Amino acid sequence: MKAMEIGAVIVTYNSADTLSRCILGLWAEGVSTIVVVDNASADNSVAIARGLGVICLAQSDNKGFAQACNYGAKQLHTPVLLFINPDAVLLAKALSRAAQHLINSRQVGVVGLTLVSSDLTPESVDQRYPVTLRHLLFRQLLPAPPTTRSEQVSWVSGGAMLVRRQAWQTAAGFDENFFLYWEDVDFCQRLRTAGWQIILEPRALVQHQRGASPLSSPRRTQLYDASADRYFKKHYTAPVWATQRLLRRLYRVWSPQVR
Repeated sequence: MKAMEIGAVIVTYNSADTLSRCILGLWAEGVSTIVVVDNASADNSVAIARGLGVICLAQSDNKGFAQACNYGAKQLHTPVLLFINPDAVLLAKALSRAAQHLINSRQVGVVGLTLVSSDLTPESVDQRYPVTLRHLLFRQLLPAPPTTRSEQVSWVSGGAMLVRRQAWQTAAGFDENFFLYWEDVDFCQRLRTAGWQIILEPRALVQHQRGASPLSSPRRTQLYDASADRYFKKHYTAPVWATQRLLRRLYRVWSPQVR
């Protein structure tokens, strides 16, 4: 079957230092259209995007990652959407390897590309299982080895996520009540409930510059915990939600900040 046309959405917030490499990597891998949604950056992210000939939508204030992704996706008409962070760069053949799953099976709604460091070490996040209290506890005590073959998973990272448009429409995009973090877990959860498959492709490598976020660690931690709280409140019973909230506060004594 022929390759699928892919449009990309990049959400920026003071991302000038990394944006050029991200955009050039997308062009090199055959992305047909790129939309940059800027969340009121104070640097020259908008000028860089416009200078590279992409569609750039400059928002007057920061409405969050989920809202910006939805806004950008509305500008695209491609059958496949790629959501990628501005501090991420596609490596050779990453896009074609991920897209092959969408070509091979109409049941696949989302394919996660694998985020790796500069030395190609995969980021250590276990995406195989649904996010439950038990899973959150045991992933800290017994970290799972990286996935070495493509397989169905519970969720994939919004830092590099390939989405079939039909699946995107099924879920009505990301839930904009999530300002930052956990919107990808929630999105995949809703799609799996609707019968779509979520695939992680370990051969589709995306180099991710961790630590490039302009947000301070305390602010990232605050946003992460608020979104986690929202996720559990949305998907679980009140006792489970309250328990995770307590356990998370205790966990912050041991680990005060997200990485």
